[in-house]
Amino acid sequence: MARRTGRPSYLLDKADVRHRRTLRVVLVAGAIALVAAVLGGWIGYAAGRPDATESAIATIKEAEAKRDKQQIEELIGTARRVRDQVAPVLAAIKEEKTSGRAPDPDQARRWQEAMRQAAEPFADPPSGTTATNVARGGLRAAVQQASLAVDAYALAAGVPARSVRQCWT
Repeated sequence: MARRTGRPSYLLDKADVRHRRTLRVVLVAGAIALVAAVLGGWIGYAAGRPDATESAIATIKEAEAKRDKQQIEELIGTARRVRDQVAPVLAAIKEEKTSGRAPDPDQARRWQEAMRQAAEPFADPPSGTTATNVARGGLRAAVQQASLAVDAYALAAGVPARSVRQCWT
C-alpha cells in the first residue's frame, strides 16, 4: 500500500529563509522610523512652542509697538503744527533784526503768545519708547530756544518778561 503522508521533510524544497528575514528587518526598521518621527515631532513641538512667559512678552511688545506707532504719528502732527506756529515768528524776528527798526512791544507780546501756544503740547508729554521720548525732547528743546529768542526780542522792546518757561516746569 502506498503511503499517504507525503514527502518526508528532508526531501522538501528549502524555503527561502533570507527573504523572510529581510522582510522582517525592513518592517521592524520602518516601525522604528515611524515611532522616531512621531516622537521627534512631538518633542520639537513641545520645545518650540512659546510658554506663558514668552507669550506675555510677545503681547507686551505688540502693544508697545502699536502705542509707539500712534505716538510717532501724534508727534509728527505736533511737529507740523509747531512749525506752522513758530516759523512765521522766527522769520519775522529775523526780518525785524535786518530792518534796523526799534522792536515793537505789541508785536513782541503777540509773538510771546504764539510761542506759549506752541509750547502747550509739551506741558504733559506721554511716556513712550526711548526713541520717541528723545524726538519729543528735541522738539521741545527747539521750541524752548525759539521762545528764548522771542523773550530776548520782547525784553529789547521793553515788554515785561512773560516767558513760556511756565510750560517747561
